[in-house]
Amino acid sequence: MIFARKKKRESTLPLFKDLDTSDVHRLFKAGSVMEISKGDALISEGDTQDALFIILSGRFRKVKKAASGQEKESGNLSAGDIYGGLFSDENISYDFSIIAETNAKVLSLSDKSLGSLKPELQVFVYKKMNLLSARRIQSHLRSEAVFNDKTRKLNYELRKMAQNEMAVNRRNKSLSEYVKNSFITQREIYEESELVNEVINKIPRLPPYINKLINTLVYENASIDQVVDLALSDPSLSALILKTVNSPAYGLKEKITDMNHAVLYLGFNRVYSLVIESSLKKSMPDSEDFKQIYYHSNIISTLGFEIALLCGTESPVLAGTIGILHDMGKSVVMLLQRNHPKLRLLLDRLDHTMLGGLLLKRWDIPEDIYLALQYQDFPCFLPPAELPKEQVVSVAVLYLSHVCFEALTKGNQNPVEAAFGDLYMKALKKEEISPAELFEIEIMPSLDKKLHTLPKDFRNLIIQYKKSKAEKRS
Repeated sequence: MIFARKKKRESTLPLFKDLDTSDVHRLFKAGSVMEISKGDALISEGDTQDALFIILSGRFRKVKKAASGQEKESGNLSAGDIYGGLFSDENISYDFSIIAETNAKVLSLSDKSLGSLKPELQVFVYKKMNLLSARRIQSHLRSEAVFNDKTRKLNYELRKMAQNEMAVNRRNKSLSEYVKNSFITQREIYEESELVNEVINKIPRLPPYINKLINTLVYENASIDQVVDLALSDPSLSALILKTVNSPAYGLKEKITDMNHAVLYLGFNRVYSLVIESSLKKSMPDSEDFKQIYYHSNIISTLGFEIALLCGTESPVLAGTIGILHDMGKSVVMLLQRNHPKLRLLLDRLDHTMLGGLLLKRWDIPEDIYLALQYQDFPCFLPPAELPKEQVVSVAVLYLSHVCFEALTKGNQNPVEAAFGDLYMKALKKEEISPAELFEIEIMPSLDKKLHTLPKDFRNLIIQYKKSKAEKRS
């Protein structure tokens, strides 16, 4: 009775719709019904099978192990499917497994049991096997056609992307050539401009000891004794150093009267910046606009010195020098606007980097310095490969100094980086870290250690920045 009910239920499968109840009964009687639990194998890889399996209920998946040891699914079986190696002369050794995805029932028929059926039933089984095989082949062919179609579309998209990339590269190359040619043309125009030359020639030159100081510190790796000797050779210079170190800004309990002690306390870069700044103030008007330029340049100089020191890719003193002089062109623009107030809007469009470079060149400042001023905006337009090799690191340090300045003055933890900023970071051997991270992790701790030697305004700025960060954390 129980078997009859089971047989009746299984006979409702679409697979058996062309059979009468008695033939279904004979088929089930000839074989054996297997109950497979979820996760168990109907066929295991390496098994030899000579049986035919008719899936009565449940789902199975074909799994094959790859050379890496990972399992790869290669097909699915469900109720109504027939599978097996019945018609081979030899038993088949399977190179895959068939695993139950759900609890399942399977009718197993051996070669002998199938041969015991009446011919009409044997023909029925063979036809169903052929029909299912044909369907699988058609499905495979359809899948292959879909795959080939997707492959063709993908290859088309890849070719299109490659063509677009080539077009972008051509445009970038063309744009780079345009920028470089414009730079050269613009430099020639500025050098030949009567208006520009007239203003530059009227700006008082820096004292002779400035050039000597630059060459001594930047290019001769000067010792502390050489700097002291140079300071003592000019009474106004030594007086300036002692006046600065003993000012309320440093808050010393006892005055320093020894030049060696003063230079050691302030540090090379601070002494150097102090001397150049003092000389520049004699060359430029003492107005609020110019004071803002000095303030900004002093901070950029200190940041540049620290960055060069940390990266080890350039002389810190050279970086500090470029930093304190990098906005000289803005001073020239201001002077032009003072002399020609009616042309103020037009003069605002002048390239201060070009003007600053021309002024320093006229003052016989070394080429390494004045060219760095003229190339300082290149990270926004061109990669380092388009600059003269000698200028890449200097421009990279100046660029990173400005990014750090923005983070420090605006409290911006994610300052806007230039289009090619990552490549300039790579030139400083810091491509593994962002400018903001470099500022927080390396530059700020270094500045903190020498806080007492920094200019008062800069020192207060760092203190305020740390306070602001502490408040945000709390």
